[in-house]
Amino acid sequence: MIRSVTTEKGTVTFELERKSVKNLNLRIRSDGTVYVSVPKSTTLAKADEFVKNHMDFVLKHQSRLIQSSQSSPSKRYYLGEAIDVEVIEGERAFAWLSGKILTVYLPSAAVPDISEKERLTDEIILRWQKERARELFPDYLKKAYQRFVNAGFTIPYPAITVKAMKTRWGSCTPSKKKITLNCSLTEKAPLCIEYVVCHELAHFLQQNHSAKFYAVIDKVMPEHREIRRSLNNK
Repeated sequence: MIRSVTTEKGTVTFELERKSVKNLNLRIRSDGTVYVSVPKSTTLAKADEFVKNHMDFVLKHQSRLIQSSQSSPSKRYYLGEAIDVEVIEGERAFAWLSGKILTVYLPSAAVPDISEKERLTDEIILRWQKERARELFPDYLKKAYQRFVNAGFTIPYPAITVKAMKTRWGSCTPSKKKITLNCSLTEKAPLCIEYVVCHELAHFLQQNHSAKFYAVIDKVMPEHREIRRSLNNK
């Protein structure tokens, strides 16, 4: 059902669907269209009032989408593939990836200021990246470690710590048998992640970036130069 509401601030047209949900929810799709789902018992007047109460958020978000489409749109990536981000109002803050759409759920009680909503969206995405990193990175460690075994190197099998890092993709603490990886690596292609893990594992053999260090990298991952260029391209 398509409906429209008008206030002194403007007019919003939205798609309304009654379904088996407990709360009223509002979603702004990546193309700027508005979707509202409400419990089956909700009256049309109550649904319209719900949209009116969120008029500021809808109009500002739609305006930002228009401005973004007219300039260079910012993109998010997951494992090297571009994904769209859509923001939905819900009961709790979390993010969920389905296909190539990352849906970010914002609490309906979140502050109405658009800059605060953007800050909270970034915070939720960062939390999601850390969760995904903790799930994914152990597999890349196994693959990278096997490269060292195949190359004849003996190194300890390290623990992994995941952090948000501004200037590094990873770091290594040989004395603690630990490597730390940047959660933003979830944006990169799988081979890029594996390269960073190999780079950190090589520090168990050479704690510098000397010719000997790169000789280790050459042996365990001969294709590393091309992969490193790809890592730093986006």
